[in-house]
Amino acid sequence: MIHIRRIRRIFHYRGRVALASIVALAMLGMVLTRPSEASTTINYDLIAMPDFLNQDVGDVSGSPYYQPGMPNSINDSYQEALDFVLNHVQSEGIRDISIAGDFVEGHWGVDTANTGVFGPVEFYSQKVAAYKLAAATYYPQFMERFNSRNFRMFPAVGDHEVWDNNWYRSKQIGYPFSVKSWSMMKNQYVKYMMKNSDGSMPWRFKNRPKAGVGMNTAYAYRPAPNVQIVSLDEFQKTNGKVIGNIGQAQLGWLEGVLKKANRDKIDWVIVQGHLPIIGPVRYRNSSNMYYQNRGSSALWKLMARYKVDLYLNGEVHDTTLRRKNGITQLSNGGLFRLGDANYATLKIRGNHMYITVKEFNGTPDGTTKLWQTDTQRQGPGAISYTEGPSIIGTAKLNKWNKLLSRTGVLNPYNP
Repeated sequence: MIHIRRIRRIFHYRGRVALASIVALAMLGMVLTRPSEASTTINYDLIAMPDFLNQDVGDVSGSPYYQPGMPNSINDSYQEALDFVLNHVQSEGIRDISIAGDFVEGHWGVDTANTGVFGPVEFYSQKVAAYKLAAATYYPQFMERFNSRNFRMFPAVGDHEVWDNNWYRSKQIGYPFSVKSWSMMKNQYVKYMMKNSDGSMPWRFKNRPKAGVGMNTAYAYRPAPNVQIVSLDEFQKTNGKVIGNIGQAQLGWLEGVLKKANRDKIDWVIVQGHLPIIGPVRYRNSSNMYYQNRGSSALWKLMARYKVDLYLNGEVHDTTLRRKNGITQLSNGGLFRLGDANYATLKIRGNHMYITVKEFNGTPDGTTKLWQTDTQRQGPGAISYTEGPSIIGTAKLNKWNKLLSRTGVLNPYNP
């Protein structure tokens, strides 16, 4: 009996040691493969195509004021060029597309050539009516070009959706750029871009700020289980001028979104806004407006604190990749009317994101002009695209905020 008891004690002791060893190894395995470092199988693709079109391109003949002989802001040349570019983008096989602002020219509520296309614009009430009629003309046609190709669009407000960042021009040609008109402009954007194209259907994005600058224009959305997209409204009117700033209410809402994404262990967080935040960045045919206080802004610091992976912006009509505080900023886009339409594909494959920027080379013909409500903003009357785009830069990121490689125009920019 003594030997049997001794054997049992030995077995009991060694069994506990073995069990403890197994538990320790299992815990070590958990540490080595914790969710923040585990290899994931998430695949998600997104196209970034800001500043498309940055011009009023559409058939205005549906206006109740339209008469034969009045000018139009589309023609066969533009229609063929649109089809060429968008059909090629569609051939990427990517459904989701980010367009971070400047869908239109947006100088509405005026008629500098006295055409009468959108009605009289002598009095303020007439200007507002003409603005709304222009919005009802151009925004739905813009959306239909993407809806008909089965794209799911993630829009962001650009300066051209709130007149254009040379706001003094509105006063110069008689449009009263007041708080009242500012709200009306944003409401037209919301009606056609944040809801369905006729403005009568429910909101496309449910998670939005409940107050402040981006109350109806900013939003957060998860297009895939481990991907968070946040779209910001970076324009506010204050003290008689417009600044690039999201305001405190939108900033507080954004922190809540990012905090929840961190808590949910979301692998990829992408934020988009119209303006570049850190610089310098390349720019062409642009006023090169930046977000207020740039990299020292509360917005950038907040994104760094919550380890945002990628910030997408437009405004500059050119391409630059910059890095600061672990965040990658991709500025891209081009002006369709000048022949340099541009887009980026973002392909997430597990722990990595592959960025490829492509640019078309079109041929504008400026011997005539495409009509706009503000004739100072008229672009070439014809544009031709006949060749597919070229790859101008690539980059590779991982979900731990590391930039692994870069080529072409995505290489460091040091002007």
